Amino acid sequence: MIIPESFHLSSYSVQDGIRIWWVRGLPCVVISVASYDDAWLYINGWGFAQNQAGRHVATVAFAAGLTRYDKNGDGLVAKDEVSGTDPMDKMLSPANFDVFDLDRDGKLTTSDWEVLAVDALHDEAFATPAIADGRLYVRTRSMRSCFGT
Repeated sequence: MIIPESFHLSSYSVQDGIRIWWVRGLPCVVISVASYDDAWLYINGWGFAQNQAGRHVATVAFAAGLTRYDKNGDGLVAKDEVSGTDPMDKMLSPANFDVFDLDRDGKLTTSDWEVLAVDALHDEAFATPAIADGRLYVRTRSMRSCFGT
């Protein structure tokens, strides 16, 4: 079985799920099923500079974000309050705002902004996490984990 994954393409044994081979250095987003024509294996992917390894945009604490973006002083950052041209401004621009507005209320609060929890996986995780029944499932190179109750 051939699986396109973030930054690489892997082949797994159908019998036991063991990874047989892989190719690294691919785009961060691989969006299609791999196709084979008896000579070549084709995949499709894309990525933008800020999502490549080592090029992530540095973020600021929520208090610093309020100082910078809360133009009306209500203690929240609304979509129409974000403007500018640096990478942080572009990341929070109206076109991208909904990615960060987790409750979709049109405003960023500390719960939308701050990291709520961290669990070190101690391994590379390139697969897309799955969410089901109040649980988050994550697969790394060597294990599968379930977070939640």
